[in-house]
This record gives sequence, structure tokens and C-alpha cells, in this order.
Amino acid sequence: CRANGNTMLPGTMMMITSGVNLVLDPLFIFTFDLGINGAAIATIVAFGFGILVVAPRVKKNHWATTQWQDLNVAKSVASIGNIMGPAMISQLLPPLSSMLATKLLASFGTAAVAAWALGSRYEFFAIVSVLAMTMSMPPMVGRLLGAKNYEDIQRL
Repeated sequence: CRANGNTMLPGTMMMITSGVNLVLDPLFIFTFDLGINGAAIATIVAFGFGILVVAPRVKKNHWATTQWQDLNVAKSVASIGNIMGPAMISQLLPPLSSMLATKLLASFGTAAVAAWALGSRYEFFAIVSVLAMTMSMPPMVGRLLGAKNYEDIQRL
């Protein structure tokens, strides 16, 4: 979505799915008495809802089409390898640290894990504007750079 100029949909869906998860977590954990499994189910339901909203738009707008002719996978991977490695590691660190924190909190019981999950949802809402900026700018700049539209990059 973002790479095709739609920067609002991903950010909006992240906020909505986090809100749905925020509501469903305590419901599944405490009301249905599912414990940590309830938190996992709530997350799957919330993200599944997001996929059901976004996937039809991606298909309708042909945002995920691929042209297979003249595709040299080895050359393509090699050309982006220097950027891909560090970016991949930086994306892996937050979930790994979250897994470690969850494991440490699990020794205090499901209520501690649920409270931590709830707190991290609130944290997301606190930093959503910064996340929106850092997620929407690179695809927009990349798209404009590919079109050699340098004036719009400067205005952006």
C-alpha cells in the first residue's frame, strides 16, 4: 500500500487492529479464562480482521503483481543485500526482546503478561505519529526518486 502511494491505509489499519487487540486481550484472557492462549487468539483475530480489510484492496489495485520475465533473482538479491541484512536485523530485535520480556514476565503469571501487553498497546498509541512518519516517508521518497521527481522529494 505505502509503496503505491496509499500511506493512510496501513497506518489506519495498524491503529484499528491495535485497538481491536486492546479490547480483545482482556476479554479472551480473563472473561473467557483462556490465559496466555487468549492473548494469542486475540492477536490472531485482530490481525486477521486487518488482513480481511486490506487484502481485497491490494488485489483490486494490483499492488502485489509481479513481472517474471527478465527477473534475475541472484542479481537482485545481491544488489540489495547490503541494505537488506542490517534492516532485517533491526526488524528482528524488537520481537526478540519482546519474547524475552514475555518469558521473564510469565514467571509472575498471566496477569503480569496481560498487563505488559496492555501497556505495550498504550505505548504504540503514544508513538503512532512518529511511526507513521518513519513508515510513510521512505516509500514515498523511493517512488518519487524512481520517477526522477526530485522537486516533489524536496517539497516532501
